[in-house]
Amino acid sequence: MRSVYLTVFLVMCATTSALDSVAQDPPPLWEQLFLQNIEPLQYGAAAWGDFNGDGNFDLIYTGSTTDFEVATPFTQLYINMGEVSREIPNPGGEPIIVFGIDYLELGFDDVFQIPLWRSSAAWGDVNGDGRLDILMMGITNLEERLLLVYLQMPPEAQRPFALAYVLPGLSDGDLKLADIDNDGDQDIILSGYDEENNPLSTIYENLVLTERRFAPLSVNLIHVGQSSIAVGDYDNDQDLDLIITGIGSPQEFITRLYRNDGRGNFFPTTDSFIPLLGASVDWGDYDADGDLDLLYSGGILTPFLLQGEIYVYQNNGGSFSPDGVTIIGSFVEDPAFGRYRGSAQWGDFNNDGFLDFLVAGSMGPQLTRTGQAFQNQQSNIFTHSNIGLHGRFSGGLFGTTFWGDFDNDGDLDIFSLGFDEARGNVSQVLRNYLPWYPRNRVPQASTETSSTVLGNQVTLSWNAGRDSSTPTPALTYNVRIGSSKDASDVMPAMASPDNGLRYVSAHGNVQNNLSWTIHDLAPGKYYWAVQTIDTSYKGSPFTEEATFTILQ
Repeated sequence: MRSVYLTVFLVMCATTSALDSVAQDPPPLWEQLFLQNIEPLQYGAAAWGDFNGDGNFDLIYTGSTTDFEVATPFTQLYINMGEVSREIPNPGGEPIIVFGIDYLELGFDDVFQIPLWRSSAAWGDVNGDGRLDILMMGITNLEERLLLVYLQMPPEAQRPFALAYVLPGLSDGDLKLADIDNDGDQDIILSGYDEENNPLSTIYENLVLTERRFAPLSVNLIHVGQSSIAVGDYDNDQDLDLIITGIGSPQEFITRLYRNDGRGNFFPTTDSFIPLLGASVDWGDYDADGDLDLLYSGGILTPFLLQGEIYVYQNNGGSFSPDGVTIIGSFVEDPAFGRYRGSAQWGDFNNDGFLDFLVAGSMGPQLTRTGQAFQNQQSNIFTHSNIGLHGRFSGGLFGTTFWGDFDNDGDLDIFSLGFDEARGNVSQVLRNYLPWYPRNRVPQASTETSSTVLGNQVTLSWNAGRDSSTPTPALTYNVRIGSSKDASDVMPAMASPDNGLRYVSAHGNVQNNLSWTIHDLAPGKYYWAVQTIDTSYKGSPFTEEATFTILQ
């Protein structure tokens, strides 16, 4: 029956393909799946992560089930139980089979007792036990702004997650986990509005293993709400830099790039970015030259209206410019609209080894709220992948949209949460069938590793991995360090040490680098390994575990 269903869509594609004069290759076939047991949300966030290691992405889900005026905060973790199907009556013909995901609630009502909206969410491993933890921030029923950290419990525990940390949080912003001070563990970067509705950006240093707490840092960052954060080593100097965009006070659109000195101290650069409202940013090496470029989408004020704009800033030796990149709309010479109050993210949806991207949100006050995938045609050109209904999708305004291989079949699918003016609250998965493109093959791991110890720090090095489609400079790497075999209590990789199965859909934790330095290690013997990540965020097996020793 599925073959019949696909045939109908392929015929539709063939009928409408002449409408898209810029498509150099056919686009993927997005199949919208129904989500069993899930109520649509807006003013919230979601995140895919495989917390139980079964190869299927489970779902953090938080936001409001109602509108802004009378909000109903909601939070839940849904377990991905696999595919389900339904029959839809078809007058005069055979019933139509539609497909969906059977999501099952976690089942412990006393775990998520503090629902949030105007929220952000992320998976991480903040205590280095190899299990995914959950972080969420937003506004509660009592109008408090909180950051909640739920630790995943060992298998023998009575409950799979427990609320371990309740910290001052923010709303209408963004939340990222990254090792900003090169000590191996995951720190928390956040921005948004505080209890007084003032914009704020801050960092919580991870001291969980040594002091069982997160410590707020005094940082030299712009304070913005309605914000987006992206973390990446844009200058390839073995530390994670930072870009933040949002609305400052008073009502100023700000985007600022910060260089990390390797110890978690951030210094603003002189790079200039076009001011955008409700913007979203993401790092990715779209041109496969070994450094990170910037995807940047939001709204620009024109004399008549607010209009979505999108830019790709190419990294040229650590400086950035959008001038050399062409993003084509529906027809040649037609400009492509960006989206604001939504999302923008890199991801290789056609498995050719080069990063494509998606955007979602609003194109303008009177324009349809839509999401859209853009295909990397290489030579600094991106084209609108729009044939019939398969390039665009509705929803994503006041919410979040992202890539991930939810069913572990080798290609990137889309999850979108948010508002659509025609459908109201929309939460959906768009399955990527890739009917014209090859399946993604897992990359090959590095073959050589080495370590150099100097005092209480170590520099780890490895040679480049290999992939059948991804250019070698575009590969990223994921390092795991532990105080015992197969452990990750020093530097978590959020991947299985046995087979390299990724628990999240993301770049490797050390980006494009072939070496990485960790500071402030206690004396002892350490075990480490590295895996290779391709542009569809699939990981190789880890290298054979190596060791190094920090002396007294």
